Amino acid sequence: MFGISLAIYLAGYLTVHSNKNLLTIVAVLGCLPASKSAVSMIMFLRAKGCSEALKAKIDGLSLTLSQRYDLYLTSYQKNFQISHIVMKNHNLIGITESDRFDENACYEHLKDMFSRNGYKDITVKIFSDPEKYLERIGSLQQSEMEEKEHLQEEVLHLLENLSL
Repeated sequence: MFGISLAIYLAGYLTVHSNKNLLTIVAVLGCLPASKSAVSMIMFLRAKGCSEALKAKIDGLSLTLSQRYDLYLTSYQKNFQISHIVMKNHNLIGITESDRFDENACYEHLKDMFSRNGYKDITVKIFSDPEKYLERIGSLQQSEMEEKEHLQEEVLHLLENLSL
């Protein structure tokens, strides 16, 4: 994308022999989407997905719960890599495989985002130990809580919008 902007700029400069032409403006405006794409590429290179070993363990549970893989939540201060997340009723649990995960900052960010979007009383727990996470998923799946499918999908959709 930067190459296209450069080519447009050079075409204008070589024909007029000056920067003062319409093609210079078009080339500069072309740098805006190119810069946005460059930032997205850098963020995607930093984000790591769910490991195959963990994915195999989770898939082995044959979940009937609403779930998402590979969320990379972004905030103004920090980014939060969540490999898998499950929701049932007002309980949102997830697992991270990142050793630099700041639990408290993530909870505060999610609490703020949920309150801004009108979701209340959502309990969030992010695990770093796969065995405890799988155990908690099993207990959530077996619980007799009344499911609110609409709420679950709305909250998970919000999380998708907050992540890369």
